[in-house]
Amino acid sequence: MIKKALRRVVTWWLCRLTKIDRRKLLFMDYYGSHYGDSPRAISDKISELSTDSKIVWAFTHPDNHKINGKKIRVGSLAYCYHLYTCRAIVTNYRMPIDFKKRKSQIYVQTWHSALRLKMIERDAMNRLKFQYIEMAIGDSRQIDFLLSGCERSTEIFKRAFWLDDNEKILSLGCPRTDITLTTSDDFKVGIRQRIGLDPKQKIALYAPTFRNYGGSILDKFPFEEVSKSLGEEWQLLLRLHPHEQARTILRTGIIDVTHYDDVTELLVIADLLITDYSALMFDFMLTRRPLFLFIPDLDDYLNYERGIYFDIPQLPVMICRNESELTQRLRHIDSEWARQRAALDKFLNEMDFYNLGHSSEAVAKFLIDQL
Repeated sequence: MIKKALRRVVTWWLCRLTKIDRRKLLFMDYYGSHYGDSPRAISDKISELSTDSKIVWAFTHPDNHKINGKKIRVGSLAYCYHLYTCRAIVTNYRMPIDFKKRKSQIYVQTWHSALRLKMIERDAMNRLKFQYIEMAIGDSRQIDFLLSGCERSTEIFKRAFWLDDNEKILSLGCPRTDITLTTSDDFKVGIRQRIGLDPKQKIALYAPTFRNYGGSILDKFPFEEVSKSLGEEWQLLLRLHPHEQARTILRTGIIDVTHYDDVTELLVIADLLITDYSALMFDFMLTRRPLFLFIPDLDDYLNYERGIYFDIPQLPVMICRNESELTQRLRHIDSEWARQRAALDKFLNEMDFYNLGHSSEAVAKFLIDQL
């Protein structure tokens, strides 16, 4: 054990002394658990625009992912080497607490949404653990560029990430939202085929977030009743948050797509979304398709979680506080959603999203210029 730790320390220092490859970029999605989100959208676009760029992806389980580029395992010696010899690091979550960026490296933080409901970082200091806050402050100091999806996010990020330099905010949009707006029918068919879905079936996606205060919303979600309310022409998919992805869900007629790499591709094929406090709601709003919030635990959530940035009743969504409200509205999707469309258009205009449909290209070109 001691030899292994010593070898890691020696390797760490040797890697930091090795010359940086100015054409190399290292990407990670949620600590290496997935291959998706904005890091994937950016890496795909860089591969398309710059043939001499070197793309490296870090995963906890590399064999589980098929990618365009080199794969390495998080924590390995190869990971250490590429982490400290790449020109740019692109991730959507915090870097490990022992990460210390080299002076000539660029650290790009995409975060994991165009807009948020749950409070984050500095705004939620009274509800987050001290160890996390300490790590987050140190990580924020190393960030060179932080992507913002819209004007409201820019306001939040400047404060929540302890940023005193406005030039660190890149108002180029949220790359992961691009495919929800510009995807071809053939691409949608490909996603359906990978999951094993009937090409003619309508898709309802249930994607709840996690709870820190204990319990799981899955125990309260009426899977069978929702399926019956939707009817036989619909297929219900379940996508758990990464914090809950170890749970095994066995429900007749439900397809668990928790381990599907890119959640954004699931939004692409979804004809409606049921969520709760997840930031996925804002990505899905851009599609203008029916959006439901199933929040039977709202009082507990407000009392015990981090706090929220928006007054939920003011959001342009269909709010369901119990099983009856959810199933009733699902039986009348078209008429129920028609009442929300004007409010949705007004909300999206007020948020002022950046570069809708073209964020990946804007960010890719920016990074290529930095290499």
